[in-house]
Amino acid sequence: MGASILAGRDRMDLDNGMSLRLLSALEVLQARREVEEIAALAGTWSRFNREENPGLTMEAEQVEDVKKN
Repeated sequence: MGASILAGRDRMDLDNGMSLRLLSALEVLQARREVEEIAALAGTWSRFNREENPGLTMEAEQVEDVKKN
């Protein structure tokens, strides 16, 4: 396990053979941007899915109207 200048350990080995490590400031910023992009895509998908697959709470007439459009 490597030693960090500030905190001692910067890596932790897991029981499954993988390891966790501290991220650099740049990596944290990149991850935040990617999570924001994923959240935006998930929101777009959610809206599309609601339009294409109406909920079970809709009345039969509303479901037929949605299917026709």
